[in-house]
Amino acid sequence: MDQIATRLTETERTELLDWVSSCQSAYHIDSTPGHRFGGLPSMLEENRRGLCQYVEELLAARLRARPAKSAGAGAFEGWKRMPPRLTGEMRVAMVGAALRYMRATGGNSPEAMYEAAFAAAPSE
Repeated sequence: MDQIATRLTETERTELLDWVSSCQSAYHIDSTPGHRFGGLPSMLEENRRGLCQYVEELLAARLRARPAKSAGAGAFEGWKRMPPRLTGEMRVAMVGAALRYMRATGGNSPEAMYEAAFAAAPSE
């Protein structure tokens, strides 16, 4: 199964750290009384917006880079297509699973019924 890259490239890491540093510097200027640059606007909010925008763009690029998955069999490991309506084989499998579960436990299990229907579903 494919996954989105979970590690930053060196370029992405540097860019992210630069944004964080710019936010830290602006915060330091704003929060230090009498700072030598205290008379200048710190741009803290602009830097924070820029940092958030960079992270959002990075995440969006990672999502776009993911290979598209088909809805067909094997789209994800262990997955397969299910017909929109139960087939006769699926219905028989569900009823059988429900009866076996009820005899064994005295209860009901939607999971056992679904698993039986899934196993009986046509491959294609």
